[in-house]
Amino acid sequence: MHSPVFVKGNLRFELESRRFEFLNQNISEYGVNGLPWGELKATDHFGVRVKCEVEIKGGPKFTADAHIVREYTPTSESMGVKFHLPSAQLKTVTELILKHGYTPTDVQRKYPRIPSNTIIQTYPTRAIVAADSTSTLVLNDQPLVFDVVNLSPNGALLSTENQMALMMQPGEKITLMLQPRGWFPTQVKMKAEICRVVDDIMEESGNLVRFMGVKFGKMDEANKTAFLDLLKDILEQLKTAR
Repeated sequence: MHSPVFVKGNLRFELESRRFEFLNQNISEYGVNGLPWGELKATDHFGVRVKCEVEIKGGPKFTADAHIVREYTPTSESMGVKFHLPSAQLKTVTELILKHGYTPTDVQRKYPRIPSNTIIQTYPTRAIVAADSTSTLVLNDQPLVFDVVNLSPNGALLSTENQMALMMQPGEKITLMLQPRGWFPTQVKMKAEICRVVDDIMEESGNLVRFMGVKFGKMDEANKTAFLDLLKDILEQLKTAR
């Protein structure tokens, strides 16, 4: 049984003397994704701060400081609103979602994501990524280092503050090399495809950070065996830690 992750509700904010309203949206404790840009622009309004009015169906209204993020897939471009909730308000919103929320069937995954965990000796908290596609040939000889946000048998969520990652776009092919830690004896190399990117702003540094959701592809037998061994070790350590 999956815990609820969204609650239906309405989102409103004012920007540049205009009022924007988004009805019947999936609202999480982190914010709202997949909104149409409409009159706003990804180039001009990315990172802009807004104060949101949130009306949860079946629950109370609340206000939230937030900022605008941008999201891309191979076929779409959309806006997101990321909340900045103090701990007490975050707790309240989380409880509202547990009480009134749900998990849509289209976000359920066959395999769970394993969040980055430095306590697990072998968890690969870093990955080296090189572009394969012709549109990013300038990156082919300049692989980038990404943080591993989460990992599953099918893919991973990666992030970096290196601005060269902006040249990598959804739908493009990459070569990815996971960097296990601790005693694990080898790197794991595979092909992958960028399925979705989200650009955000790091609150501490003000740097743009690009998140890339990637789907794993072809691996040779040696790397496939190493990857399965790595996942097995991570899962065993997770069980021990519980």
